[in-house]
Amino acid sequence: MLFWELCFFNASFIVNKDGVVDSVQVINGITGGFDLEVCRQLKKTSKKWKPAVYKGQPVHARMVYTIKYLDR
Repeated sequence: MLFWELCFFNASFIVNKDGVVDSVQVINGITGGFDLEVCRQLKKTSKKWKPAVYKGQPVHARMVYTIKYLDR
């Protein structure tokens, strides 16, 4: 009988005041190639994010991106 385990890939990054993605870091990776591709794709989304707002002013915010997957 095959059992599948629910696993998580996590990457954190900062969205700066201009909506640019910066400081992408893999927290729980899968493989080197997959990790690099997710980082590359996250960086391609720069300028498409709305920055966080605190007291009416845009601020830097740390985000965590999670992908759930099944592994044997």
